[in-house]
Amino acid sequence: MPHFRLHILIFLLAVITLVGCRHTRNISDERPLAVPNADVSVAEPVFHCPYQYLSAAFECKAGSMECNGLLRTECDSLIWVSVSKIIEIGRVVFTPDSITCYLKIYNRYFKGSYEDLFRITGYQTSFDELQQQISDAYTQQSSVIEIPIHSKQIDITLTVLPRHADRLSTRPTFPLNIPRNAKVLSDW
Repeated sequence: MPHFRLHILIFLLAVITLVGCRHTRNISDERPLAVPNADVSVAEPVFHCPYQYLSAAFECKAGSMECNGLLRTECDSLIWVSVSKIIEIGRVVFTPDSITCYLKIYNRYFKGSYEDLFRITGYQTSFDELQQQISDAYTQQSSVIEIPIHSKQIDITLTVLPRHADRLSTRPTFPLNIPRNAKVLSDW
């Protein structure tokens, strides 16, 4: 497998697993979550994010590859992740029905569904699962997280060192611009 394909695969898998990592909280205006009335019967539990907007920073290591990252999310709408190592490596945007990834260092991009991601990487997830993992991680604290990544082409442990997570009061930006001359990631 060419070197850039290995980096792309590690990047996609790392980003997918990073959004499920536990992040420490650094919040001064945190409000308690509303607890539903015990007398009210609910047919099906409804997921509620403990935030409307969230921003988190992290460091990670996968094999010999070390990088930093930033995660931003808007509840029920999108999850944005940027990963860098001195310069930006790439960005990924997850929506409820699609994934868009641009690897700046290779000028390549991927646009597809969660089923496409599974077909390519062997890693199965969904937007709802990722959002739930982020929310769970936000409400818990941890200093180091080790995540084994097993797929068709890679077997590695991702180590994540969370820096902080902040609930935001205003909508952050979620930039992801793919240049016209970028090539599609199609030949795996």
